[in-house]
Amino acid sequence: MKYFAVFLKPADKEVAKRLKDEHIAYVKTCCKEGKIHLVGKLVDAGGLIVFRAETKEEVEAYVAGDPFVRHGARTYEIYEWDMKTADEYLA
Repeated sequence: MKYFAVFLKPADKEVAKRLKDEHIAYVKTCCKEGKIHLVGKLVDAGGLIVFRAETKEEVEAYVAGDPFVRHGARTYEIYEWDMKTADEYLA
């Protein structure tokens, strides 16, 4: 499995307010499916989700299903991430 960092960037605050509950429900579903490793709101704006998947295309499909993305409340960028703990990095 690979890790992918997904940055969700604000695009339309009004749409985001309206769809917040749907977005949270969608993210919770992805968490229950084991696809999301880490998730959280960025203090300044937007959010960060770390997915576990085999391919970037798999992550793109999940992100495209997010109500925030489908309705233009957020744009996104996906990066494959060679994630390591500090101990792994120092080894």
